[in-house]
Amino acid sequence: TSLKPHLDPVDYCSPAVFERELTQVFSESWHLVGTTRSLRKSGDYLTAEVIGVPVIVRNFDGTLVALRNVCA
Repeated sequence: TSLKPHLDPVDYCSPAVFERELTQVFSESWHLVGTTRSLRKSGDYLTAEVIGVPVIVRNFDGTLVALRNVCA
């Protein structure tokens, strides 16, 4: 018996498959962008890109807030 792979090799580098994974798998998930150690003091912040979206996480007097990183 032979084992048929679950994915075709082309699926690993296909832009269409990648876009489908972004919308169907990753878009509804939590994503780690940093740790509280990086945001200990009020005013501390970090930036990241999550699934193509630039975000900023900032400590506002002990409350961590995540926002899209865009100009106002």
